[in-house]
Amino acid sequence: MRAKNLALRVLSTAAMLSIVTSIAAPAFAATYYINEGSVDVKVSDAGVVTVEQGGVTYKDGLDSVVIRGGTRGGKDDDRTKADASPATQEADGSNAPAVNETEAPKSENTAGDTAPKPVTTPTEERKEDTPQQELTEEKTEENVTPEPVKAKAEAPKPTQEPSAEQEEEKQEKEEQQEEEDEPTVPSAPAAQADNSSTSTSAEPTDNVITIVNNFAKKAEQVFSFVLDNVNIDRSNDGYENHKAALTVKGKGDTEIELDGDNILKGGEKHAGLEKNDSDGTGTLTIKDDNKAADGSKGSLLAKGGEYGAGIGGGECQDTSHITVTGGKITAVSGRRAAGIGGGGSSDGTDITIKGDATVIASGDAGAGIGVGGDGGNYTKGYGKVTITDHANVIAWSEYGAGIGGGRNAGGDITISGDATVAAEAHNDSVAIGSGGRLYPSDNPDNYKNLNTNITICDKANVTAVGSGSHPAIGSLGYVILPDGVSYPFTTTINILGGTLNVINRGDDHYTSDVPAIGNQSAGGRNTNADLVLNINASTGNTVINAYTTGSNAATIGKGYTLKKDDEQIQYNADGSSKFGEDGSVVLNLFRNSTTKKKGEKIETIYNNWYDLHKIIGGERYDTLHNAKWLKDNGYTSELATDTNHAWKVDDTKERVEPTLEHEGHVYYKCSVPGCKAVHDEVLPKLESKPTPEPTPDPTPVQPEPTPEPTPDPTPVQPDTPADTQSTPKDDVSTPKLYVIDLASTQVLFDETRQNDTVTYTTKQDGASLTGSFEALEAMAEDGVKTIVFQTIGTNTPGAVSRVSVDALLQHGGETLLLTHNGTEVHLTIDGQNADSLLLQ
Repeated sequence: MRAKNLALRVLSTAAMLSIVTSIAAPAFAATYYINEGSVDVKVSDAGVVTVEQGGVTYKDGLDSVVIRGGTRGGKDDDRTKADASPATQEADGSNAPAVNETEAPKSENTAGDTAPKPVTTPTEERKEDTPQQELTEEKTEENVTPEPVKAKAEAPKPTQEPSAEQEEEKQEKEEQQEEEDEPTVPSAPAAQADNSSTSTSAEPTDNVITIVNNFAKKAEQVFSFVLDNVNIDRSNDGYENHKAALTVKGKGDTEIELDGDNILKGGEKHAGLEKNDSDGTGTLTIKDDNKAADGSKGSLLAKGGEYGAGIGGGECQDTSHITVTGGKITAVSGRRAAGIGGGGSSDGTDITIKGDATVIASGDAGAGIGVGGDGGNYTKGYGKVTITDHANVIAWSEYGAGIGGGRNAGGDITISGDATVAAEAHNDSVAIGSGGRLYPSDNPDNYKNLNTNITICDKANVTAVGSGSHPAIGSLGYVILPDGVSYPFTTTINILGGTLNVINRGDDHYTSDVPAIGNQSAGGRNTNADLVLNINASTGNTVINAYTTGSNAATIGKGYTLKKDDEQIQYNADGSSKFGEDGSVVLNLFRNSTTKKKGEKIETIYNNWYDLHKIIGGERYDTLHNAKWLKDNGYTSELATDTNHAWKVDDTKERVEPTLEHEGHVYYKCSVPGCKAVHDEVLPKLESKPTPEPTPDPTPVQPEPTPEPTPDPTPVQPDTPADTQSTPKDDVSTPKLYVIDLASTQVLFDETRQNDTVTYTTKQDGASLTGSFEALEAMAEDGVKTIVFQTIGTNTPGAVSRVSVDALLQHGGETLLLTHNGTEVHLTIDGQNADSLLLQ
C-alpha cells in the first residue's frame, strides 16, 4: 500500500510539473560532474546522444547535457542509463522512457518496501508527460514496481530495525511533499536560465571532456551543452599523456553555453579548448545566452599547452569555424600558437567574435586572434578573422599580429558594427595585419600567404599599437630573399568608417619612423612594397588619429620618410580630398608621439604578464579632411567658389592689389587646426578703359516751326526768349548702368553679354549696380532680358543676384540701386525697397 501511495504521489507531482515544463524543457537534463571522471559525448548522424562517464553509458538530449565542476556529493543522480528501455527512445534522444531504471542514490534505505523509492528528478518529471500519465492507479503501481529479483537484490538485510527505516522513510516523504508543493524548483531549465550557477568553482581535475558530434542533418538544430564551473588542468602532462582539456570533433555544429567560471588548460601540443580541422568540419560556438540574474557573464579561461592555441588548434593543426557570441573569454596560447586560432605553424580561419562577447586573447609568435606562429614555413599560415556587433576585444601578440597573421603569415581581417577593439604587438610586429619577424625563403611562391587584407567599417572603435619596424595596421611589406633581393607582397587596407587611434611606438628604447597605417616598404632596395589604401566614409563617418614616434615619417602611407606623393596620403591636385563625400572624414596626423603603460597587463605564455600601452599624444603636423566633415562641423569658406576647405585670408601674408602691369594676389589658408592647405587667389590685371566720347545722333535735329504770334489783347510783357537748344538726352550717348562702392565711388567692373543676359562683375566685398531707367529702356530695346550682378569678395564670399529688365520697367521709376554687402543683397528703386523683383 505504501508503494502504491508513493507511486500515486509521484504520478500526481509529475503530471503537474509536465504542464509547466514539458513544452519548453528537453526530455533529459542530466548533470555530469567532471571531477568524478572524464566525460565522452557522442552524437550520432541521427542525433542520438550518448554520454559515457566512469565506464557507464547514459542517454541524453541535444540540448540538455550539463557538465559541471566538482562532484555530485549527496545530490540526486539525474542521469539515465543507455540500457533503460531503449525501444522507447526517439532518434534524437528527446523522449525518455516511462520507466527510470537509474539506481536511486539512497537505495540502502528501502528496507521493508516492496519497491525502491524513486528519485524525483527533472527527467522523471518530464517522462510523466506522456500518454502513460493517464493510466489507472493499478497500472501506475505496476509500472513503478520493479522486477521482484531486482527489488530483492536491492533490498537491505532484514536484520535492520524497521523502526529506523520507517523514521527515515517518513523524513523522505516529507521532503517529497515539499517538492510537490514547489514543482518548478527542481526543473533543469529553471536552473539553466539563471547563469548564476548553482555550483562554485571546483578543484582542478585532470579528467577531460570529449565531444564527437556528427549530427549535421538539420541546420537549425545543433548539439548544445552547458559548461558549469568546470576546472580542468592538463598543463602538467608530459609528452606521453598530453591531452586537451576539452576537445570538439565531428561534422556537426556544437554550442557551449557558459555558466559560472570555467578553466580549461591543455597539455603539451594541445589547446585548452581544442578544435582541429583534421577532426571535423562543424562550427564551434561559445555563447552565454542564459544571463545571470545579476547580469554577470559566464566566463572561460582557456590556456594552450606548448604549441597549442588557447582555443583552436593543437600543434600543426589548422582550425576554422569558431564563433564567440557571448561570455567573457580569456584565451592564452602556448608557444608559437594563437590565443584563438591556429596551433603552432597552422592556419586559423573563419574566426568570428560577435554579439556582446568580451574577449581577451594573447599569442606567442602566433596572433592573438588568427594564425599560429610559423617559424619559417611559408606554405602555411593565413588567418581570417571577423569582429562585429557589440563585441569588445583585446588582442596581443609577441612576434605575431594582435589580430591577423602569426609570424610569417598574412590575414584577412574585418572589424565592423559597433565593435570595440584594442590590439597591440610586442617585439617588432603589427597590431592588426600580417605577422612580424619574417624569415627569408628561396622560393617566392611561398610568399603568397603574406598578402594581407584589412577592412574597418561602420562604427567600429579601434585602437592599435604596433612595435619595432612594423606599422600598427598593415604589414612589413616585403621579405628579403637569400640573394638579397626584396620580395614585396600586397597590403590592402580599407577604412570605410569608424574611429581609429593608431601608433607605431617603436620599442622601449627607440622611436620608429614607420607609418602608423600602411607598410614599411623596401626603402632603397630593389622593389617597393605594394600598398592599396582606401579611406572614405561609405559605411559611416571616419575619424583617424594616427601617430608615429619618429620625426620624419609618413604617418599614413609607406616608407620611412616622406619621399613621394604616392607614399603618403595627400589631397588631390585641385585641393579636394581623396575620401569622397559619402560621409564625414578627418585624419589627424601626429609625429614625435609618445605612449605610456596604461596600468593594465595581459597574461601570456608561461604565466608571464605584459603591460598594455596607451597613446599620450604628439605634435600635429597635418590634418586631412573632406568637405562633408567641414559642413558637419560648422566650418565655412570665405571663397564662394571653393568649399573644399575652410578658406580664410592669411593675415601673415600681405594682399597684393592688381595694377595695369601686374596681377594681384589674396592669400588664403584653411582654418581647420593642423590643415596645411593654402590657396593663392589671383586678381587679374586692371584694364585701361578710356571714357567713351558722346556718340552723335545721325538724325539731324529739325527745329520746330515757330507759330505765328496770336494777337493778345493783353499787352505783351517782356519775357525770356524761348529755349531752342536740345535736351541732354539729345546731346549725350545712350545711358548705361555702372558700379559704385558702398561709399558711392565708381569702381572698376567687367561687363559681359551672353545672348540676352548682361553680367556685371566687380571684385569688391560690397558694391552697388546703379543707373537710370532710361538705361534699362535702352537695354530692353537692345534685346537684353536679364541683368546679373556678381561681387567677388576678398574678406567675404561675395554674392550673385539677378533681375528681369521687363519686370523693372513694368514697376517703373527713375533710378535703381542693386546693392551687395558681403552675402546680403537688396534692390531699391527711387529709395524704396524692391527686393520682390529679385530672381531666385
